[in-house]
Amino acid sequence: MQISSSSARHKHRVLLGGLAITLVVSGYLVANLICMNFESRRPGRIDPAILSAFCNTNVMAMSPNGRYILLKARLPESSKLSILDLQTSSICTSLKIEGDAVSASWSIDNRTMAILSGTRPPFQLSVADLDGQVQRIRTDKTTISRRPEWSPADPSCLVYIQAGDEGHINLIRVDLASTGNLVRTICELQSPSANFAWSPDGSTLAITQMPQSDPRVFFIRPDGILDGNVTLAEAGSVHSLAWSPDSSALLTTVRKRGEEYYELIEVSVDTGTTMPLSHTHNDIVGPQWLPDGAKFTYHVSCDGELKLVLADRQTTSLRDLGPVGFSSSLLQFTPDSGEAYILCSARTSGSSLRRISLSSAAEVVLWQDEAPADVPQIGAETLTLVTKNGQKCPAYLWRAAETTTPGIIIDIHGGPRAQASPLWDPIKAMAAGKGIHYLSVNYGGSTGYGQEFENHFDEYDQMNDVLAAVNFARISLSVDSSRIVLTGRSYGTILASLSSLEEPDAIGALFLASSVASLGLIDGQSTSPKSVYAFQGADDKGVSLSDARRDLETLFGTASMKPPRGRWRVISGEGHYFYRAASWAEFHTAIFDLLSPNRT
Repeated sequence: MQISSSSARHKHRVLLGGLAITLVVSGYLVANLICMNFESRRPGRIDPAILSAFCNTNVMAMSPNGRYILLKARLPESSKLSILDLQTSSICTSLKIEGDAVSASWSIDNRTMAILSGTRPPFQLSVADLDGQVQRIRTDKTTISRRPEWSPADPSCLVYIQAGDEGHINLIRVDLASTGNLVRTICELQSPSANFAWSPDGSTLAITQMPQSDPRVFFIRPDGILDGNVTLAEAGSVHSLAWSPDSSALLTTVRKRGEEYYELIEVSVDTGTTMPLSHTHNDIVGPQWLPDGAKFTYHVSCDGELKLVLADRQTTSLRDLGPVGFSSSLLQFTPDSGEAYILCSARTSGSSLRRISLSSAAEVVLWQDEAPADVPQIGAETLTLVTKNGQKCPAYLWRAAETTTPGIIIDIHGGPRAQASPLWDPIKAMAAGKGIHYLSVNYGGSTGYGQEFENHFDEYDQMNDVLAAVNFARISLSVDSSRIVLTGRSYGTILASLSSLEEPDAIGALFLASSVASLGLIDGQSTSPKSVYAFQGADDKGVSLSDARRDLETLFGTASMKPPRGRWRVISGEGHYFYRAASWAEFHTAIFDLLSPNRT
C-alpha cells in the first residue's frame, strides 16, 4: 500500500465528470446528507469513570513574581481557565475564552495574560487580566500555536508568530497602549519553526532564520529595524535562544550539520564567536540563564522525559534539578536566583508544581493534579520493537494484568513530528487495569531520537513500525488478532489505514480520530470485512465531512462504519484537535466496550 498522486488526479477527474449528475439529483443528495449527518451526530455511550479520567488540569503559565498560575481544566463539554493565587491557595478569578486555550504567557505587570485559543486554526488571540476581563485582539491567520511573548520592559507590548496566506510567516507585534493600530508586522520569517527571544531590556529581538547555506541569528528592534546579525556557520538548525542578563551573549541549542542531536553553545552577540557548552547523545532544549548571570539551566530530552540540569559557567560543574524519577520542566526562577519553579511529572503520578531550592534541593509542592479515584498506578515500560526490515522502533507499553482474553490498543500519534510520551496517563493505566494492554508507538519521523530518525518519512517504513507493534502484541503478549485495535489521530489515521490494508487479518478494528485528506490518495481496498470507528470534528477544516467519509468507505467498504460493525461519528463543536473530555471519553468508551471480555 502507498500514497499515490496518480489516484488523486484520477479522483479529481471523476468528481468533475460527475458534476452534472450531482446537480440533477441535488435535492435527493441534500436530503440524504441531512439524514446521514443527523444519525452520525448522535452521541454514543460514555463511561463515567473514563470521563473522569479525561477531566484533568494542567499549568499553562506563571506570573513573573511567582504568585499566580494560570490553570486549564478539561471539562466534559468545554475547557475552563482559572487563576490560582499561590499565596492564599484559592482561585481568584475564572476566564471565559472561546474554544480551547492552546498557549499563554504573563506580562511583567503580573496582572495581564496573552492567550491563544480556539477549536482549530486560525486561533484567537486574547488578552485577559486578574479581574477576569478578556479583550479579543485578532482572529485572522493566527495558525501557529506557539505562545506569545511579552516584552520584558513594556507591560503593554507582546509578539507572536503568525502564519498567513500563501505560506507567509510573520512576526507580529501587539501594542496595547497604542491609540492607533494595535497590531503591526515586525518582519517576515522564513520558516514556521523559526524562533525568537526578547533581550532583557526589551530593545531587541533575536530571531533564527535558517537557510541551509547561510544560517544566522538576526537582531531586530520591535519597530522592525534590523540591528545586525551573527552567522552560525556549522548549524544545520537552531531550536532555542536565551539572552544572558547583560545582553552580551545567547545560549543557543543547535544541531550541527551531520550531527544527530541538538547541543548547547554560547554565542557572542557582538562578535558572533561561539563556545560549546554541553553535548550529549540526546537533544538539549530550553536553556535559560539565572538572573545573576553566573549559572544557567537546560533540559536534556531522553526517552520521552526531560532532565533539568543546572550548570555553573565558571566552574563547569553540573547538577540535576528536580526530584529523582520525575520529568522536570523549568517554568522560571525566583528574582533572587535562590529557587526555581519546576513542573514535575512521573510515569505513575500526575503533574505537580514545585518550588525547589538551588542550594539545598529542598522543595515545596505548590500544586498537584490529583489522579482520578480507582485508577491503578500502572506506569509505562520502554520497549524497542524491531520491524521485518530490521529497523528499530521505540514504544511504550502499559502492561495489563494477566487475563485469559487480553486485548490491546496500539496508539499511533499524529504529526509525524511529534512524540508519544511515557508519562502518567490515567486512561492508559485504566486500560491496563481492565486487562487491555496499551502500546504507544514512536514510528520513524517522530521527534526525540535524533536527526536520522526524524527525517524518516517513508510511509511504507512507518507502516512497518506499526506492524512491528501488531506482531509484538500477537507473539509476545498472546493477543488474538480480533482483539487488536489500532487507534490513529490526524497523520496517524494514514498509518493505521495502511497497516490494516497491508495485513487485514492481523487487526481487529480501527479507531480513527480526525482523518486527513491524504487518506484519499491511498491505493488499495480492504479484502476482508473491517470494523472502522471514525470520529470527525464538525469544524475540522482540513477535510470536508463528506470527503472523509467517502475516503474511508472507499478503502474499507460501506458496511465497515455501519453499526454494529463500526461507526461514523461527527462531533459538533470540535475541530481537528478534540479538546473536550466527553469527546475522548466517548472514543475510548467504545474501544473498552469492544474489548470487554464480557462483550457478547
